[in-house]
Amino acid sequence: MQVFENRWGSKAGDFLAMNLRGTKSNRDAAGARVTVLLEGEERSPLTRTVRLGEGFQSQSSKRLHFGLGKNAKIASVTVRWPGPTFATETFSGIQKNKFHLLVEGTGKASITDPRKGLFQTPEKAAVKDEERIPKPEGPNSILLQTRQLFPQIRYKDLATGRT
Repeated sequence: MQVFENRWGSKAGDFLAMNLRGTKSNRDAAGARVTVLLEGEERSPLTRTVRLGEGFQSQSSKRLHFGLGKNAKIASVTVRWPGPTFATETFSGIQKNKFHLLVEGTGKASITDPRKGLFQTPEKAAVKDEERIPKPEGPNSILLQTRQLFPQIRYKDLATGRT
């Protein structure tokens, strides 16, 4: 295990964080590419791609984070959405040091609370029995009316030798 300590303190710069939601492309916006241009640095765009996993049994964060440095001014934020058309969309309303949600087709960013939705109250977590029982779907589904019995299997206990 490694532990890293952030010693930058007040030297830390500004940031931009965002989650994307696809409407015409996939909902998680997997494969979407975001480009951030800073004023005075148009020749050095910041680019991130939404990735959902990169290896065996792994998952990446869907939140994109851009380190902007001190006193950076955002010129534009452009998203190239995944899909057959690879539509490009420029978003307005982007503020630094905030968490944003960019929804495909809206062109406007909304500020979000990153902590919202992390915790559930017991009332929200409770699931009713009728929601838990799967409903049959289609002509090939069979809803069993009684519990199915398992066959009895004889086995030998290796420690005692009993059957």
